Amino acid sequence: MKKIKLLNLLKKVLKYDFYDWELGEENKNSIIVGMPNDLLNKLHFPDFYDSMGFDAVNNPYAQLSLSSMEWLNLEKEFFNWFKEVENILFSKKELIVTPELERNWWIDEEVDSNSWIMAEYEAYLSLLKKYGMIESSPSLKEPYRGGEIESFDEFILLAKMSIRGVPLLFLNDEDTIIRILDYLTIQIFFRNKEMLEKKKAQLVEEFDAQILVQFSV
Repeated sequence: MKKIKLLNLLKKVLKYDFYDWELGEENKNSIIVGMPNDLLNKLHFPDFYDSMGFDAVNNPYAQLSLSSMEWLNLEKEFFNWFKEVENILFSKKELIVTPELERNWWIDEEVDSNSWIMAEYEAYLSLLKKYGMIESSPSLKEPYRGGEIESFDEFILLAKMSIRGVPLLFLNDEDTIIRILDYLTIQIFFRNKEMLEKKKAQLVEEFDAQILVQFSV
């Protein structure tokens, strides 16, 4: 990962003028994509997208409660499927990660009660510290608000933290912004409706993706 100085990050972010930071997930020309029904049936969770997502893990009050092991298996299959659609979602050019507005790189809530996520959370913090992105403890003013991702393994680790409570945005090639959500879904924001329709058709026809939500103008 390459850290990006704040001034350079702002220059890059300005090129994503189709994204309204205040609207967040309700931005127009976006879709939320889920895993294929056939894959969920194979995993014996056909109704997974009716669940509470990550909040259902070890939650006896959830309609569909999941153990941490069940979640990790679902997550593994999600990222295996993600690797198949990677070339549609990302160009091979610049991929930038940054926390959403008014957020930092840290999980807000205590993670002790979810000890099963601690190893990956520590690996994530170690990655950011290694490249000088953050200091040793949470700060109101972190040294760097953005970084350029250099490998798919880095992306997966960052995406897992996005699922677990660090809302991150992945900015790609000045045309799309991607969020990985806590329901094991992908939200994609497009520069225009034409791009949305083209990519949506590819995801559905080539990879049997479910289009769960669509915002368009």
